[in-house]
Amino acid sequence: MSSGSNLYIGTYSGTGSQGIYRTQILEDHFSAPEVFAEIQDPKYLVTDAGKLITIEKTAEGAGVALYDYSGTRLTAKIHEEDTSCYATVHGEEIYTANYHQGHFSRLICRDNRISEVETVSFHPEAGCHQVIADEHYLVVPVLLDDVLKIYTHDLKEYAEVRFAKGTGPRHGIYSHDHRHLYVVSELSNELYRIRVRDWKILDTLRLSSRKEASSAAIRIHPARDLLYVSVRGINRILVIGSTEMKILQDMDCGGDHPRDILVNENYCLTANRFSNQVRISRLEPDGKIGETLDQIDIPEPVCLAIN
Repeated sequence: MSSGSNLYIGTYSGTGSQGIYRTQILEDHFSAPEVFAEIQDPKYLVTDAGKLITIEKTAEGAGVALYDYSGTRLTAKIHEEDTSCYATVHGEEIYTANYHQGHFSRLICRDNRISEVETVSFHPEAGCHQVIADEHYLVVPVLLDDVLKIYTHDLKEYAEVRFAKGTGPRHGIYSHDHRHLYVVSELSNELYRIRVRDWKILDTLRLSSRKEASSAAIRIHPARDLLYVSVRGINRILVIGSTEMKILQDMDCGGDHPRDILVNENYCLTANRFSNQVRISRLEPDGKIGETLDQIDIPEPVCLAIN
């Protein structure tokens, strides 16, 4: 995420959004945003190997679409009724998580063609919110069942991590050495450190005790043992020392409903859904968030992706 990087912004449709927007980061400010692709409900985006993969809704159903960086639509696959809330890529595999239908799917993409789809279903409204893929496992937070389900890449269940009722595990991210998985909960607003070797919860950190708080995104600093968590409802961004499991900074997000964040060595980006804005702030040498540099108006931004 250096100067000249392209930022792609996924949105909710229905309040003026035209689809996916693109802007550039130019010397600590944004260029004027433009419509990159006119599609419905591109709620999650990921960039990989010269392509942008997005969730979309069509008249025929919902699924995944692929674009090159010029905006050319390469292929698409409709494989579900409702739009998923998350997508990720691991090699030729695209994974999506569907909150409302309670399942996650694996799509195989070769030569810009999606040839296979397999779906693992739990139950309607299970709240599948993410698929965390590495070379060994697929970790699926099932928010409303208060569980992490762990699968091998052949979609066989391997293990699970159970949480107290009403926890709501939402998103997770691995430590740099992949020895630990950090999971943030939407309903109880806690951060969990889980040892990957035996999938044991080692530590828990309370992020907020306020009733209206609702934790959302979690990111990791590319070089430091620092985590970044957005908390909706109270509109905060937290910087957390992952080694000591301690909140090091608690700051206002500068808007309303921080749905997604991105960080690198230089910047922190925040997508504030209800205030219809994307903000860029300086990241200090110690990893804490500094001054706000710029913001742009985007209808209901909910996902950020860089190439």
